[in-house]
Amino acid sequence: MRQGMSTFDELLAAIRKDDGQDLAEYGIALAIIVLGVILIAFSIGTDVQSLWSNSQDAIHSVATAE
Repeated sequence: MRQGMSTFDELLAAIRKDDGQDLAEYGIALAIIVLGVILIAFSIGTDVQSLWSNSQDAIHSVATAE
């Protein structure tokens, strides 16, 4: 575990050494990634909702058939 901690410490040290421009670039990259995840979540949301409804209907029909 000690090596993992030193790697994390090295990462923090590298981030602290970065100038403002690098940090701004990291922020922009993070914002683009978050935006992509949100767009993907919205695009598959309808499909997930219909799958969930179909699953509920199937479970309900099996439960009431007995």
